[in-house]
Amino acid sequence: MLRFVAIVAVLSAFGAALYFSGDALEAWESPEPSKASLPAPEPKRKAKPKRPARPAAKTKADRPAATPRKPAWLIELNSLCRHGRIELEAIQRPSQLSGIVPYLRQAGRLNRRLNDRALGIVRRSGNAARANQLHELFDRDEAAVQRMLTLAEKGQYQQLARFAQSLVPLARAENRMLMRLGAVDCTVSPDEYRL
Repeated sequence: MLRFVAIVAVLSAFGAALYFSGDALEAWESPEPSKASLPAPEPKRKAKPKRPARPAAKTKADRPAATPRKPAWLIELNSLCRHGRIELEAIQRPSQLSGIVPYLRQAGRLNRRLNDRALGIVRRSGNAARANQLHELFDRDEAAVQRMLTLAEKGQYQQLARFAQSLVPLARAENRMLMRLGAVDCTVSPDEYRL
């Protein structure tokens, strides 16, 4: 799910730092723009007070159509993803290569636990075909996280970075599946795949 995308993004950032010498690029810190490069704030304008318009009488045609209620399983899945995002953000991101192994262990356990819960929710929706497709994608992402952990434990960081970047199609496939289900809180924007 979205945790898998975040794991891939973190490791891809490490890959860029490895290839371009993290110390030279200050890859471990977020650069802050200088104040000289920021645009000057626009002066505030005073708004003219407006006279309130008289409301017209509403007819049935003027009323907005009722939005369909989301099924309970979808509300629960979106809630799970929101909480999962918070839990992943609470895991300390590595600032040195030695921090990659503990990060992958924690993130991998969280990913597996939340994947299991999400799969149970989708199975309860009654859509067995989508649940089976999602199960296959989750199995692949969990195996990929385990492979990343193995590479990190062996100190094979350049292979790890290349492998992490090769997982973008899998992350996109999960994202598309979750979009089709309507789990908007479980998806990410396409910008997050620009690794």
